[in-house]
Amino acid sequence: MSAMRRRRSSVDDAPAEDADDSAWAGKSKSQLKRDMLALEPLARELIAFTDKQLKTLALDENLVIALQAARTLQRGALQRQLRYLRGLLAQMDHAALATALAARRQPQREQVRAMHELEQWRERLIEGDTALVEDLCARYRMLDRGALLTLIEDSRFERTAGRPPRATRLLFKLLGAARGAH
Repeated sequence: MSAMRRRRSSVDDAPAEDADDSAWAGKSKSQLKRDMLALEPLARELIAFTDKQLKTLALDENLVIALQAARTLQRGALQRQLRYLRGLLAQMDHAALATALAARRQPQREQVRAMHELEQWRERLIEGDTALVEDLCARYRMLDRGALLTLIEDSRFERTAGRPPRATRLLFKLLGAARGAH
């Protein structure tokens, strides 16, 4: 291995010289590399952000430029850019950035959880859970009991006849509208 290669491979994942040395003090080279590699998922997530989303995060200008450049790269060039991004992230408060990103994902998780709950209600109703019908009608006063029961029956018929799930989709929409209006 040439001297240039040895030098490059030993420096590639090391923190930049102007980084805060106290954060890296006393760590082995292997631990430093593991710490740097742990930043890759964060870098990949940031690459997927649009320019508008990146502006809301108040990131360093060099980091934003590097993220924008990484979007156009592939294979080896992308790997080199990710290595550079990991170095930039290591110089900043990446824990606070990760926390901010987790907070941004929270509304999405809530929305997904709500959709799963609606799907579970729909399945239970189609399977014949009469207690759930009573509970939903009591909880959501604007829910039309007659329309609900009609859609449940139509959904059952569609499943047994092997028809497209038109009524099943309408049942889901009715439950979502009732839940959203509450």
